[in-house]
Amino acid sequence: MSKLLDPITTAFRDKDTEKAFQAASFASNCRVNTIALFLFASLFGLYAFVDLALLEDARFAVIIRTTATAAGLVALIMMHVIDRKQHHEIVTVLIVLTWGLAVCLIIRNESDLDNTYYVAFIQGAVFLCFLVRVGFVKPIAVMALFLAGFAWAVQGKADVEQAMTQILVLVTMFFICGFGCYLLQRYRRDDFMKTATIEQQNSKLQVLLEDAKLDNARKLAAMNMLVHFIKTPLHQIAGFSDILVQSATNAEAGDAAENARYIQNATTSLTKSVSGLLAYHRLDEAESRAAPETTELSCAIEDFRELLPSGVESSSRIHDEAVVFVDLDVLRAALKSFAEYCADPKNDVSRLTISLEPAEGAWDLQLRDDAHILSPSQFDDLIQPLTKIETYLGHTGDEMPMTLRTVARAIDIIGGEFSHLALSDGNRFNIKLPAHDARAAAA
Repeated sequence: MSKLLDPITTAFRDKDTEKAFQAASFASNCRVNTIALFLFASLFGLYAFVDLALLEDARFAVIIRTTATAAGLVALIMMHVIDRKQHHEIVTVLIVLTWGLAVCLIIRNESDLDNTYYVAFIQGAVFLCFLVRVGFVKPIAVMALFLAGFAWAVQGKADVEQAMTQILVLVTMFFICGFGCYLLQRYRRDDFMKTATIEQQNSKLQVLLEDAKLDNARKLAAMNMLVHFIKTPLHQIAGFSDILVQSATNAEAGDAAENARYIQNATTSLTKSVSGLLAYHRLDEAESRAAPETTELSCAIEDFRELLPSGVESSSRIHDEAVVFVDLDVLRAALKSFAEYCADPKNDVSRLTISLEPAEGAWDLQLRDDAHILSPSQFDDLIQPLTKIETYLGHTGDEMPMTLRTVARAIDIIGGEFSHLALSDGNRFNIKLPAHDARAAAA
C-alpha cells in the first residue's frame, strides 16, 4: 500500500489504499457520527428556550428550529431503518446543512444583529471538523455554504459594521477549524498506515512462527521415522551378529570372531546414538507444552533408582518434604538420561550416592559417583547443546555422547541448573531444582 497523501484533499493518492482506509474506519465512523448527531440535535433543540427569551419573533424561530431538529432526527433514524449506513457522511452533512439553514432563516427574520447567533455556525464548524468523521473536503464545502448563507441572512441589516465583524470572525474561525480538520485527517491516515504496517509485520511473524512450529514437527517426525526404519534392522543386525560371534568363537575362527564382534559393537553404538538424539530432540516438543506441577522429589528419586542397572550400587539421603514446581515429564527425562549415563560401561560407575539438600529458593540434588574423573572442559563438552556445536567433525569416537547433554537440556527447560565438581575419587553432579513456593508464586 502506498502511503502518499493528496496535499489538498488529504486522501491517499492510491485509490486502493483509500478504499482500505475507508473500509477499516467505516464502522467506527458511522457509530461516532450517529452518537454525535443525536447529542447535537438535543443541543440544537434546547436552544429554542434561548429563542423564546431573546428574539423578537420567537414563535417563528421556535417553529423553524423544532422543524429542523425533527427533520434531522428523522433522517438519521431512517438511515438506520432502511440500512443506508454506507451514506452516513452525506446524511451527516445534509443534517448539519439543514440546521445551518434554520439558523440563517432565524437571523434573516430578525431586524438587527444584537443577538450573536453567528456563533451557531462556529459550533457547526467545530462539530463537523472535530466531532464527526466526514473527511476534509465536505466540512470545507459546508463552511463555505455557512458563510454564504450568513452573508445572505445579514443582507440589508442596518448595522453593516457589526455584520462585517461577524463575517470576519466566521472566516477566521472557519480557517482555524479547517486547518485543524486537515491535520486531523492526515493524522488518521498516518495512524492507519502504522496500524497496517504492524498488522503486516504481525502476519509475517505469525507465518514465521508457524514455519518454526512446522520445522520442529518435521524434525521430530524425521527423528521418529529414523528410529522406525533404522531401529528394527539394527536389532536384527545386532542379534545375528551375536549368533555369528558365538559360532565363530566355538569354531575357533580367530579373526572372524573379532570381525563379528566389531559389527556387533558398532551396531550397539549406532542404536544408542539414534535413541539419544531422539530423546534429546523430543525435549523441544516438551518445552513447547511445558506444564509445571507440584512434584515430590522423593517419589521421583525412587523411580530414578529403579532405572539404575543392577551393577550400580546406590544409596540415598533425601527429605520427604522436598517439593518442587516443575514439568514432571521433563524431570523424568533428565533422570532417565542420567541413569543411562550410569549404565554405560565406558563410564565405569559402580556406586552412586544420592543426597538432597535445601538451597536458597531451590533444592540441590547431588549425585556422587566413583567413575573416572571428568575435567571441567570434558564436562562442558558433554553438556554442550547441539545447537552450539560448531562442527559435527569436532567429535571423535564411535558414538555421540548424549546422556549428560540430554540431562542439561531437560534441566534448562524446567528452569534449574546442572553443574559438576571433580572429586579425588569420582564426580559430583549437582541438579538444582526450583522450590515449589518461589516457582509457583512466579507462575
